[in-house]
Amino acid sequence: MCISLFKKERCTFYIAECLRMITENTAKSVGGSYITARLEDIFYPQPVEEKSADDIIGGIKGKIDTLRGG
Repeated sequence: MCISLFKKERCTFYIAECLRMITENTAKSVGGSYITARLEDIFYPQPVEEKSADDIIGGIKGKIDTLRGG
């Protein structure tokens, strides 16, 4: 039962994304507006990370150091 519900949900999100892309492309061709949000993002929004600029810079520096082998 759970697998069929999961497949139905995935199918719904896929169809909604296809329709969103069609309407976006059509709207762009005639200069109209369109919805940019994905249905999946509306139903399951990703948590927003609140980081300061120093935290972001520190994270990038740490990744660079790791890539350098240091």
